[in-house]
Amino acid sequence: MKLFGTSLNLSKKHKQILAFLILFSFLMSFLLYQKLDSSLFLDNIINIEGNLENHSVNLLFIHFLVLSVLITSSIMVIGLVLFPLYFLWELICICFSFFCFFQAFGVLGIVFGIFYNLIIKGIFLVSLFLIFKNIYFIIKHTLFNKSSENTFTFSKQYRVIFISVTVILLYDVFLYFLGNHILQWLCFIISS
Repeated sequence: MKLFGTSLNLSKKHKQILAFLILFSFLMSFLLYQKLDSSLFLDNIINIEGNLENHSVNLLFIHFLVLSVLITSSIMVIGLVLFPLYFLWELICICFSFFCFFQAFGVLGIVFGIFYNLIIKGIFLVSLFLIFKNIYFIIKHTLFNKSSENTFTFSKQYRVIFISVTVILLYDVFLYFLGNHILQWLCFIISS
């Protein structure tokens, strides 16, 4: 647990960057919400209980693909740009879903949207952040550490990356079998 506790610590600069990304994604999602025809999404959101009853939450393939691209691109240092862009994309999607849930169900839709996104994306985004932070540490100390006295062994970082990838994939299996049941149970929030 200590391994992850230290990995989740954010400096003041990182907190400011995160706050900026959240604010920017909120504004971008609001603009998208205004420009896009929301009827394309509203039918699925209004019928979410029926959709959850008929379909499992299957994110295993997409998360495997995202992890593969991001981690592989980090070898060429491009991942240091792709990771933040992907986080921004996910934040925009989350904020956009809040607007859609609000349009469909009012304030209770936002409450449901919070639980929905925590269950669907929470573990994934926290684990992805841990992966990015540790890959960034490895690349930074590999490329910019000129001193021959300070040789780093990255066993802790590799462990965090491996455990985070494993957690994402295991959680996706959990979501496949139980995610729709948990979300169906939470539909009482919007069915009243």
